[in-house]
Amino acid sequence: LIMLVGFVCAKLKITGPAFNKAVSPVVMNVLLVATILGSVMGTELTLSVGEVFQLIGYMFILVLTSGTIGAVTPVIFRIKGDDAGLTAIMITFMNSVFVAFPVIQSIYGQEGIFYASMSNIPFNLVLFSYGVARVRGGEGEGLRGLLKMFSPPLIATFIAIAIFLTQIQVPNFIAKTCTSMGSATIPMSMLVVGTSLGGVKLKEVLRDWRVYVITFVKLIICPLAVWLLMGLFITDPMTLNIIVIIASAPVAMVVTVLTIQYDKNEVLASKGVFISTIFSAITMPLMIWLLLM
Repeated sequence: LIMLVGFVCAKLKITGPAFNKAVSPVVMNVLLVATILGSVMGTELTLSVGEVFQLIGYMFILVLTSGTIGAVTPVIFRIKGDDAGLTAIMITFMNSVFVAFPVIQSIYGQEGIFYASMSNIPFNLVLFSYGVARVRGGEGEGLRGLLKMFSPPLIATFIAIAIFLTQIQVPNFIAKTCTSMGSATIPMSMLVVGTSLGGVKLKEVLRDWRVYVITFVKLIICPLAVWLLMGLFITDPMTLNIIVIIASAPVAMVVTVLTIQYDKNEVLASKGVFISTIFSAITMPLMIWLLLM
């Protein structure tokens, strides 16, 4: 419903590209950071040190599983050239920040966010190495790409792990500040997604068959594959549920940003984000109901 509000606001010209350009960095670099840090402040986490590193390992398997499916998809459907690499990373990387994290927070609260934040580590490492190379047609960015891995959410994840492992007592006013700011993450992220959807011309999107292939693989095949594979060795229901919710999220908006930066097929990326986000409003609750209940 909040996403729908954002969509209506875009159609009424209350919000638009300028709004998203200004607000998205705030959500990513400020509100999400507060959410991640707040997840270990004033929350009783029952994880051991070994379980934290095990959770990070699970998140690497999640990204590698979706990455493998992403690499195979353009081969099966004969998508050629630069669009093959773009298709691969659209399936590999999910919109965890703006879609999956709000869903996880609404179901599992702050503890769930701490679990989910572990996905920032493999996500950033793989995105700014393999992801950039696929967009650029096989070329990486070298040192510049390595530096980009260390985004504020990733740094916040490392700090949260350090706070958790050392059991540092953070002053109450800081914890409350992070919790208050973090509570804005869900509505602001949903407004951004809704505004993005409101600015796309539907007729241009519906004509490209590749978008439907990407959406089906991303929203149905990936979460099913992750559930089947990781359900074999993950015994904790909450951990498995959070991983499957992340796997069922739509195409990451950052993919469009990369295509703009490297002068690739921005239109295809935008279509994939649009259609997969629209359908995720149906498929994510469906996956949660079918696989996790």
